[in-house]
Amino acid sequence: MSDAEWSEVATVMVHAAGIAPAGDEHTCRWVAVRHAGDHIHIAATLARQDGCHPRVRGDIPSMHTATHVFEAR
Repeated sequence: MSDAEWSEVATVMVHAAGIAPAGDEHTCRWVAVRHAGDHIHIAATLARQDGCHPRVRGDIPSMHTATHVFEAR
């Protein structure tokens, strides 16, 4: 996959996890690292920019649902 495709995957996954919901200006800081062609690693803080905690309850099922969309494509 290209860097742009991996960027899309990372953005969707942190959204699904509740780490960085799309359109939220106060999300947690995160970074994705691709050191091989077949996967990325995502590291994120669990503190939002506004000092609150992210809502990550149910993050694993939400992330699984997001991965199925990518796998189907």
